[in-house]
Amino acid sequence: YRRLVEILPDAVGMMDLQGRLTTANRQAVEMLGYADPGELLGKSAFDLTPPEEHERMKADTTITLATGVVRNAEYTMLRKNGSRFPVELSAAASTDADGQSRGIVIVVRDITARQQAQARIRELLHILDQAHDAIIIHDLEGRIHYFNKGAERILGWTADEVRGRCTADLFFKDTSAFAVTQEKLLQAGEWAGELPILTKACQPRIVHSRWTLVRGERDQSAHVVCINTDITESKRAEDALRQSQERYRTLAESSPDAIFILDRRSTIQYVNSVAMQWLGKADTELIGRSPAEFFPPEIIRHQQENL
Repeated sequence: YRRLVEILPDAVGMMDLQGRLTTANRQAVEMLGYADPGELLGKSAFDLTPPEEHERMKADTTITLATGVVRNAEYTMLRKNGSRFPVELSAAASTDADGQSRGIVIVVRDITARQQAQARIRELLHILDQAHDAIIIHDLEGRIHYFNKGAERILGWTADEVRGRCTADLFFKDTSAFAVTQEKLLQAGEWAGELPILTKACQPRIVHSRWTLVRGERDQSAHVVCINTDITESKRAEDALRQSQERYRTLAESSPDAIFILDRRSTIQYVNSVAMQWLGKADTELIGRSPAEFFPPEIIRHQQENL
């Protein structure tokens, strides 16, 4: 048992019923900044924690003796030099052969690195929340794990409403579109393209979506990071422009007059069928060329004077 305690990565100690350390492994000595166990033994739990933790320490000691165990309680502890650090503490009552309590076994883990990592994650998530794009992270089954503020704004759902729910069911009218995209992602590791999606109010939107497969390390599962830019309004503007151009082309083609459209460099960009018949050339022979190649100089001068 003693050898097992010594090879554990966590600090392990035994406290008597008066709350004083009677044993401590090497990891406990090093974690708390002492030179050897002799310096540490005999100290009370109150010597090793700041004053604001003492009442909770008393309460958890009472709970441990009454129920037999306390798990994963987070505390602030003090090193020998007075510096503070966060720990995760579990405790179990130790009894003698008659079942009488003789102390408490304590296992302590320094969670400084964990809290720093969590702080970095919170900072990153805060940055992601500032993005205008909808950023969604889901697992390979489509269950949502992260949903940023941009996604809330564009799609109308809150992060709490969608967490754990399936992307395909929430945002796709045709779930096969999700399945096809997922299959391409698994083959290539990434995918980008336009997707029609639905908001919470069942309003259609169009997004330019970039999916990246993030493979898990060790026992972690893979996840998909989706960054979606709402292009609904730009697509509507493109459609409106295209319709306008089609209407203009229809009017131009029905005109009895020859119509030429020139750019700022006086290069032909469009000719209607009357103009092609008049010059006896196809549009491919005219577009990109100068009118000076087909018209007398006096007409060109007149055109330039009236520009």
